Amino acid sequence: MVPETNKGLKFDYAAKELKLINDKFFKLRNHNLQFKNSIKKLKDEIKSYRKSLDDSDEVASTFAKDIVKIARRIEYASIYPPAALNEMKKQLLNLIMCKKINKVGYGWLI
Repeated sequence: MVPETNKGLKFDYAAKELKLINDKFFKLRNHNLQFKNSIKKLKDEIKSYRKSLDDSDEVASTFAKDIVKIARRIEYASIYPPAALNEMKKQLLNLIMCKKINKVGYGWLI
C-alpha cells in the first residue's frame, strides 16, 4: 500500500524509522542458550515455590512474581544499557519537530 497524502507519507516514514529501531532492539535480546536455560530454570523454581505458598504468604508470592517480571524484562531485552535509547530519542525528537513544523487541523500527531 502506497501512502497517498502528505500525512500518510509522514506516518509511513515514521513507521519505517521505528521498524529499523525495533530491529536493532531485537538484536539486543539475549539469544544465548545457556542464558535461556538459566532463565527457564529460575522461572520453574519460582513457579513451584509460589505453588507451595498458602494464602497467608501473599507478600512472598508477590515478591517472587516480581522476580519473574524482572527476569522476563532481561530476557526480552526491556532493560537496556543507558546509551541504547539515544537513537530512539533522536528519532522521536525529529518526529516532534516535524509535527511542530507541519502542524495541521487540531494539532494531531502529524
